[in-house]
Amino acid sequence: MALVKFSDVEYKARIIDRIQKFYRENKRIPFKQEMWGIYQPSRRLFGTWNKTIVAAGFIPNPVKFANKYIANDGHKCDSLAEKIIDDWLTARKIKHERNVLYGLKKYTADFKVGDTYIEFFGLHGELESYDVFMKNKLNYIRMKKLKIISIFPKDLFPKCTLEQKLKIIKPVSKLYRKRKRKRLSLSQISNQKSKFYSCQISQKFVILSESSSREEGGN
Repeated sequence: MALVKFSDVEYKARIIDRIQKFYRENKRIPFKQEMWGIYQPSRRLFGTWNKTIVAAGFIPNPVKFANKYIANDGHKCDSLAEKIIDDWLTARKIKHERNVLYGLKKYTADFKVGDTYIEFFGLHGELESYDVFMKNKLNYIRMKKLKIISIFPKDLFPKCTLEQKLKIIKPVSKLYRKRKRKRLSLSQISNQKSKFYSCQISQKFVILSESSSREEGGN
């Protein structure tokens, strides 16, 4: 079977169509890692990935993880990637905090679940100053022997692997439901005891009443 060859004009149209289709389905422009098979051709035909996005009719992000987003639970996120993590936790009813301080140090964690900190290192490998900052933060975390889960762009794009990365985190809701069931059981036991004692008191009252009636009748 012969391979179908496209002219540059036709190939450009196909690339633009695929980007626009992605936007319609996901309500956002794609990252280059998500466009397997067309990233290199787009650079050859349009010059850069950002120019390809412009040709498709969209405004490219100046920095991959720079735009602000609101998560489904109302949390303000510094990037789409953080929103994906926040929404993942929310969807599984995992109670979490945002931008939590590491003790008295001026470092903050992106997320915290229980006593575990979650960091998304979105610019790792792209900015030297960022990598130095990340190294200093991780050294501080190791020194304090804190629990941390590090997440990188490759853990989200092109395939999301949060199920594996965050598998050690247990949904707080499940623990809450277990505790609630225990509390309900204790409450039921208490109610049963109350009913039992009430019943005993009532029975004694009936017996006493009957005895009094008999005594009055005998008189």
